[in-house]
Amino acid sequence: MRTLATRSVNHSSCRAEAERRPPLFSLPRPLPSTCLFVQANILHGLPFPDGQFTSTHQRLLVAAIPALQWPRVIRELVCVTRPGGWIELVRC
Repeated sequence: MRTLATRSVNHSSCRAEAERRPPLFSLPRPLPSTCLFVQANILHGLPFPDGQFTSTHQRLLVAAIPALQWPRVIRELVCVTRPGGWIELVRC
């Protein structure tokens, strides 16, 4: 999350949005104006319109998502990512 905030500062013309459960103690204060944090649960759907992002990044959720829910999670990530965009799933 610190990287997201740092990238938001370094690329002021970009808007960065992230979903994470609090606490967010390690983030720089104040947050850059282009950085927005939204709390959501991927298993219940993401609160973003279709095609909102050119790049979607998911990290450290491999063990947290039940095996039978993965198809739904991937569909949700595809849904919020623009056609031709990137989806990145990172294990560690």
